[in-house]
Amino acid sequence: MSDKRRELLESCRLSPLLWMSTFYPGITLRPTQLEVFKAFEDPTVRKVATVEPRGNGKTLESALLELWHLTSNADSLVYSVAGFRRQLESLVQEFRVLWSTGSRLRSLFPTLTITNEGISIAPGWRAVFATATQPENLEGAHSRGPSWVGIDESKSLPDAHLQSLLGIITSPERGDRLFATGTAGDPRGWFYQAWHGERHFWDRTFIFRASDIPHLKAAYREQVARVGAEDPIVRQQLQSEFVQLREYGVFEPVLLERAIGLDVNALDEYAPRFRRVGWDPARTTDSSVLCTMVGANVLRWDTLIAGDFMEEQIPSVVSHIHKFRINQVGVDTTGIGRGVFERLRQVLDGEDVFVKAFVSGARALDPERHANQKTAMVISIRNLLLDGRLGLPSMTGDQAANVERFIEEAAGVRLVEVGNGSVRSVDPQPSPDFFDAFLIAASLRDDVRRAGAAMIRLVGT
Repeated sequence: MSDKRRELLESCRLSPLLWMSTFYPGITLRPTQLEVFKAFEDPTVRKVATVEPRGNGKTLESALLELWHLTSNADSLVYSVAGFRRQLESLVQEFRVLWSTGSRLRSLFPTLTITNEGISIAPGWRAVFATATQPENLEGAHSRGPSWVGIDESKSLPDAHLQSLLGIITSPERGDRLFATGTAGDPRGWFYQAWHGERHFWDRTFIFRASDIPHLKAAYREQVARVGAEDPIVRQQLQSEFVQLREYGVFEPVLLERAIGLDVNALDEYAPRFRRVGWDPARTTDSSVLCTMVGANVLRWDTLIAGDFMEEQIPSVVSHIHKFRINQVGVDTTGIGRGVFERLRQVLDGEDVFVKAFVSGARALDPERHANQKTAMVISIRNLLLDGRLGLPSMTGDQAANVERFIEEAAGVRLVEVGNGSVRSVDPQPSPDFFDAFLIAASLRDDVRRAGAAMIRLVGT
């Protein structure tokens, strides 16, 4: 090792702020990031946990701290872990950007290479990027120098995985450290316990809230004005509160009531060209419901008389299609719906009507966020309602009772977290026929159908 590099290691090893001013003077840390960096200035602080709102720069914060530890400690190991690959891909991108802009650091470490699997400086001196699928996958990584374990979106990491990672940081005297960060989730698991019952395990813990952060205050106030301060998603993703998401609905009644009588098509002259029907077919126990949309507005719901699909219901649907000049039809193909879909497509063959199958359990385009495609669409529709881009019928016409039933059903839809960090929509009981028909019709819209990247949109996400 050269004298110049050795001097660097000694001067910056105990001070991430000195390292920042030396190699990245152009990066200004946000106040919350500065608090975390100051915590690691104390050599006795070994384990730090932060819960932060979305949009607060957690990924950059983690990348800077991990690069500081790696380049300031000879023969060190950085073990960077996330619940799934998408999170790591964002972190790797931050490393690449930092490396491309850190000319002085590059001159001191000419052999350093970055891949999707990790960073290498020399044999035994490295960073490892990992997703955790089994606890045993996280065992066996050790180094001669001090180790750093960084965990991103910590709520997605099971308790057993954390125990495996703790086997990497076994020597406080050597300088081993643990940094866990992420947004809040359900009130369970080791990340939740860092602030509720297991706080003594950590040297420092931080809770950062959007209402207290200058660059997020405006977005927080906007969300509160739209959905209220008690909205569970606002509380989790902006206010860093551990809230049981399954206790709440996705579609608050006030959100749905705002859309009643709203003519969204007035904002888009082309919207009325798209005339859609969503059909949730059923025989007897459930209602067989049609939802008709013109552009971005729901025109009406209609309940079909129970009867034979081929002899009674399909002719009624075809008559409805002709009456309202429908050009797009979606059919729920779950169970008996598959045969109904195939028959309807045959009957309409040759007509200018697009017939599409709706499969509620289909794989989501982004399965790390959504348990299935239906969940992605549910979230996308919520965002459209927030933006005033979906209209419901007026309560003064013949659809008043149907609107009331739709609101009751939609208010019962739940959003819950599943084990891998994604979310899943859960229907109320009994089956929400009016909501399902609406979802099928809305799914024919391009912005809903492409909802693979849809997420609860808060701070511009």
